[in-house]
Amino acid sequence: MKLLEYAERALEWVVELLLALMAIVVFINVIARYLFAKAFPWTEEIAIFMFTWIIFLGALLAFKRHRHLGVDLLLNVLPPLPRKIVALLGNILVGGALLVLIDGGVKYYFQTIVWPAPATQIPYGVINAIIPFAAFFMLLLLLKDIISLLRGENDKPKGEKQC
Repeated sequence: MKLLEYAERALEWVVELLLALMAIVVFINVIARYLFAKAFPWTEEIAIFMFTWIIFLGALLAFKRHRHLGVDLLLNVLPPLPRKIVALLGNILVGGALLVLIDGGVKYYFQTIVWPAPATQIPYGVINAIIPFAAFFMLLLLLKDIISLLRGENDKPKGEKQC
């Protein structure tokens, strides 16, 4: 599992770097507007592109850490076996949603790869590639969680603290 920890840390660094660069780009544009009364047209596009990647990479990090919003009220009151069954059904539904997101993301990528952004000429497909990328890795993490659940490694409800 060390590889997963290294990948998580690298992903954190990428998100942190993108956030810092986005802030710098936006700051440059603000300064240009006030000092020179003229904005750089590329800064808004770059900031939006970075923000898009931050959103999906952040969602991937949240997924890995089980930080997405969930209602576990039912899971917390169920005995262990029904809890495991309900959790498994929930994971299967999430997996189905991720498969739809991967499929739609790949289609969207191919539709937008030929469409360049006006100021930077970066193909929108390059930016939109994050959608199936993040969903694919979320699916891999979900499969890992399902295997752990079936092995009995996740028997405690998510709300309970482990000692």
